[in-house]
Amino acid sequence: MVALAGIIIYLIHLTFRNVPRIDPANTLAARMHMQHHLGGLISIHSEKNLEHFNNKLHGRVVVIQQHHPIERRLFDLWGSRFDRQPIIMPWVVFFAHILILRGQCQSANDILYRMTKPQNIIVGLSGGVDSAVAAHLLIEQGYRVEGLFMKNWEDDDTSTSCTAETDHQDARQVADTLGIPLHHANFAANYREEVFAHCLQEFRAGRTPNPDILCNQRIKFHAFLQHATRLGADAVATGHYARVGRGPGGYTLERATDQHKDQTYFLYTLGQAQLARAVFPLADLLKTRVREIADAVGFANHAKPDSTGICFIGPRDFRTFLNRYIEFSPGPMVTLEGEVIGKHVGLPFYTIGQRRGLDLGGRSGHPAAPWYVVDKDLAHNRLIVTQGHDHPALLSQWLTAIDMQWVDGQGPTSRLRCSARLRHGQVDAPALLELDTAGRWRVHFDQPQRAVAPGQSVVIYHGQQCLGGGIIDTRDSLIKEPPRAIR
Repeated sequence: MVALAGIIIYLIHLTFRNVPRIDPANTLAARMHMQHHLGGLISIHSEKNLEHFNNKLHGRVVVIQQHHPIERRLFDLWGSRFDRQPIIMPWVVFFAHILILRGQCQSANDILYRMTKPQNIIVGLSGGVDSAVAAHLLIEQGYRVEGLFMKNWEDDDTSTSCTAETDHQDARQVADTLGIPLHHANFAANYREEVFAHCLQEFRAGRTPNPDILCNQRIKFHAFLQHATRLGADAVATGHYARVGRGPGGYTLERATDQHKDQTYFLYTLGQAQLARAVFPLADLLKTRVREIADAVGFANHAKPDSTGICFIGPRDFRTFLNRYIEFSPGPMVTLEGEVIGKHVGLPFYTIGQRRGLDLGGRSGHPAAPWYVVDKDLAHNRLIVTQGHDHPALLSQWLTAIDMQWVDGQGPTSRLRCSARLRHGQVDAPALLELDTAGRWRVHFDQPQRAVAPGQSVVIYHGQQCLGGGIIDTRDSLIKEPPRAIR
């Protein structure tokens, strides 16, 4: 009884001790904190020794989850109350079991994994400022970092149409500045077969694909990830503005701090296997700060403009480029009432809501207002246009989506209040997500949305989390009776 009373009194004493909080998100700081508090007890200078220490304590080490006061007392207990490992062991096991039973920490293997892995990270160095700073930050955090430059397009690799060589030189300067190796990989065949061919198929079908999303899914987090693994990487990192979190169901994809640069829209296809080995060092940084860091480190690309154009193909005249790969047929440009007012150069070159490139000036009998694409009539090769930025024909109350990809691998099991994004940079639209009677995912918007384009992606969010998304298949129109041009 006396011994039991002593244990209870000591536990109360631990609870009220003032122990500084350690940030669990800073892996390097947490490891240094362990070394400080376990100094003289056991070597913590390598992951191998740390794993050995974990095994000595019967697989129960609580060192990362620092939010609970009892766990913080545990650190103090290690460092100041005992100087013999055999005495520490029962206390560590006792506290760990209590916390696990109370659901306040995860299994020790999981915690240990997050602390000791990844150690070897290969960064996809694109030649841009974001990936450069990502590599620098990882080195600052104590990781072993290498770079890899991907070449994914070579059909017309000339100095006037492709910036690949310039990007490679910029990536080389970054690697030399950081003192890290730079690997080179050619994924041109993968890109052509798995990304570009699919996009051409969609264009021919009159839809508007998003190659950046498919490129992330098939190239950056598949081909690149596999190649990096063969090179010995535990994980890969990129300069994307996004965040990998953890939840009850596994890894989560979350918005970055810089809401203007947040790129979760382009990453919604990533699942558990990819997120488990993905690192996004820029999650907490604003773009302005990224450029400041790049300048301070000495990167020559610190003021380099953000990349534009088709993923890995670069900026170019889209119409001229696409002409080389698909057949096109000019045809009439008609109003909703069926009046021919112009001629289009080929339906693949237009998308819903488009204003530029229509070459429609003033038309007799029509107001002096801009014209917009509202639909494509593939059967008759007609491009349907109208005037008015918010014309009812451009507004949709709902859409259906196919090829849904869910970050947790499962998706919602019932109707879900959420927000949806139809394009990168768009403000989220409150919506209701549900399965319709035909088994299709349907997104009902609280307010009508403009220029819903089949072939583009609709991405689903719940708060800060990106849940997944899919390809827009069909949409409704606020015009309930189809005009003659689209009957």
